Amino acid sequence: GEAPFIAVAPHFVCKGQALSGVSGVYNAVEVVGSPVGNVMFYGKGAGAGATASAVVGDLMQTMRLGEGIAPTFEKCDTCRDFSEYTTSHYIAFDKEYESLARNAFAEAQIIPSDNEFAFITAPISERELDIALAALSVKPLSHIRIL
Repeated sequence: GEAPFIAVAPHFVCKGQALSGVSGVYNAVEVVGSPVGNVMFYGKGAGAGATASAVVGDLMQTMRLGEGIAPTFEKCDTCRDFSEYTTSHYIAFDKEYESLARNAFAEAQIIPSDNEFAFITAPISERELDIALAALSVKPLSHIRIL
């Protein structure tokens, strides 16, 4: 089989995906592998109070130390480079950059909006997306990957 990707990143989850039914105090992790296919681990999380306490603690540590405390991943010799990860993306720009974005993402599915230009890209690798966004010289207002 193919080597895995390792990443932590927010994603929109489409209806019909198993993860789309997770709500409330429940958490889930989906693992996709060969030959097992999609496997989901599901259960109650820590709850709102414990989560809020952890967030406040992290913010206090960041303010005290003047740095973030996000964990870092060691290089995984058996993993694929995340720049090869391919998926669709939700991207939104300020309305004034609509023509630039339309030219850069010609195959995009446009999402109607009055005050921004939003769209969903065709599946594209992280590397290709980075190149396309860098060529625009304008940062998007929003960017979220889609499962």
